[in-house]
Amino acid sequence: MVTRTCLIIFTYIVVSITWVFFRAENLDDVVQIFGTLCGTSIQSTNMSLAATEITTALTATLTILFWHIYRRNSSLEYLYTKIRPIFRGILLLSQILIIYLFASGDDRAFIYFQF
Repeated sequence: MVTRTCLIIFTYIVVSITWVFFRAENLDDVVQIFGTLCGTSIQSTNMSLAATEITTALTATLTILFWHIYRRNSSLEYLYTKIRPIFRGILLLSQILIIYLFASGDDRAFIYFQF
């Protein structure tokens, strides 16, 4: 069990690190982001975060990670079928509303369309 949990956490860390390359515009940005993440950035940067932002991000990340570990042996579809139909409709409607309200309206294409 411990080995499996360590492998899950390792996979999560590797995937998170690889996303830096998609986030950065060039190699200098990659070095700067990794430097900021490790706290060893030489350049002055606007990428630093306040303690509350770090705490919020860490809490959200750990919550998602532990939720995935906890629900690893069950499916989201099974969990969804246990919800009463009226609440399913409310859930789906609220998700559509959230996507509509918080979707960015900029003209940049989704990352996969930029290649």
